[in-house]
Amino acid sequence: MALLAVGTFNTNELFTIRFDPETESLELLDVSQAKGNHSWLSTATIPKSDGGAARPTHLYATCWTEPPSVAAYRIHRQGSSRASFELLNTAETAARSGYVYVGFPEKATHPVLYTCGGPTGEVVAIDGDTGAFDLAGTKHPAVVPSEAPQDGVTGVGSAGRIQEIDFVTGECSIPGKTLAETKELRRQEAQKASGGGSGSPATAQLDTSNGKNAMDFGGLRHGSHGIDLSPDGTLCYVPDIGRNCVWTMHVEPTNGALSLADKSIAPRKNDGPRHTISHPGGRYIYSLQEHSSMVDVFEVIKDSNGTRLEWRQGVKIIPQSDDEGLYWADEVRLSCAYDRPDGEYPLYMFASTRGLSAETKGWVAVFQLDKNGLVVPQSRDENDELGDALCLWQSPTSGGWANAIEPAPTFLRGPNGTSQYAALTCSEVGVVRMLRLDVPDPQKPNLASIHEVATLAIGKDGNGRLRGAATAVWI
Repeated sequence: MALLAVGTFNTNELFTIRFDPETESLELLDVSQAKGNHSWLSTATIPKSDGGAARPTHLYATCWTEPPSVAAYRIHRQGSSRASFELLNTAETAARSGYVYVGFPEKATHPVLYTCGGPTGEVVAIDGDTGAFDLAGTKHPAVVPSEAPQDGVTGVGSAGRIQEIDFVTGECSIPGKTLAETKELRRQEAQKASGGGSGSPATAQLDTSNGKNAMDFGGLRHGSHGIDLSPDGTLCYVPDIGRNCVWTMHVEPTNGALSLADKSIAPRKNDGPRHTISHPGGRYIYSLQEHSSMVDVFEVIKDSNGTRLEWRQGVKIIPQSDDEGLYWADEVRLSCAYDRPDGEYPLYMFASTRGLSAETKGWVAVFQLDKNGLVVPQSRDENDELGDALCLWQSPTSGGWANAIEPAPTFLRGPNGTSQYAALTCSEVGVVRMLRLDVPDPQKPNLASIHEVATLAIGKDGNGRLRGAATAVWI
């Protein structure tokens, strides 16, 4: 048995879904009351496990509330086949968050939550003993001073924030200070250094690129949309739809605070980087382009000139002759590790795309990766609709706002033996689908195909609203 958590775009609910690989069936087990609409979910094991893949203990979510916020939940398990969620607390964000990710800074005692959305982002303190946000700053030394929430749950203002990031001006606050406080401190320092003059802009003080990374864009659909860490936790990647780039940031090992390092412009003018993910080897990252329906592979370069991304490959994730203007790409993810003659590593990359209208169905594409993480070229005729994809699977609907692919982190044993499964959400008709990747001959990993094996409708809420499935995560 395997369990998933699913949030929605339009109801204050969290769903526990069970997948039985032996019968390839999905079952809705539980509906937990949620703090808000959860467009994005992320899991963590707290305290951090030193022994590899431990089951997640906590769930973190974006909250489409007023004011916007992020939420922390504890996962309660009833044996291995059931689970529910307990709200621990929430922390405000300056703008609607589109993504959350938990990091464990190398020299810090407690973890942090990274969140971003459109013009702003935050680094939020987490209590490593409970998994709740450290709203009063009792566990983290560098937290903006705030009072504990009156109701014990709802953080207000800057409560719990280690750092505030303004992607419009390119400013990162001093850890433990708000952006407003940081600007005032920098102004005073500059005034003192210049003998009473007005001083230089705060961006030049905070941005180690001397201002070249200043960011100027609008909201969630036109600004920062994702935030992920490198496997070693020393770098942070923020894809930015509006600025058509990926921002690379250094992670401070003592408190998890970020500092801007590099701005990598997307290869095409119409790309719109939405999400990124790192190869576990750390050498390459994959950037999903929302507007061009491409996935680009960048190499992470660290040398005397600093840290930067250099483009290496790009693959189209819809049929080669299709017009990318009909789609908005959604997600890029990697398979679990396969045991190969040259080592153990993710053998496949999954990418999903949504149709911009209900008349345009979405796609899931699968690509083969080599040991280092590069896409293996298939050397097909230029007119072949697959391009370098091993297979393309057309979803029954556009996917709505979702069509978010999420491969299982481990192999599951089904009717055809051990297989890689992947969940796919659809907000248009409110369903969760389960896909299976079939590779009949392990010696021929390029001969792969996708099959839908199960579909579960999550129905309507008490007010009769169709539940728009957003993101599924394996728990």
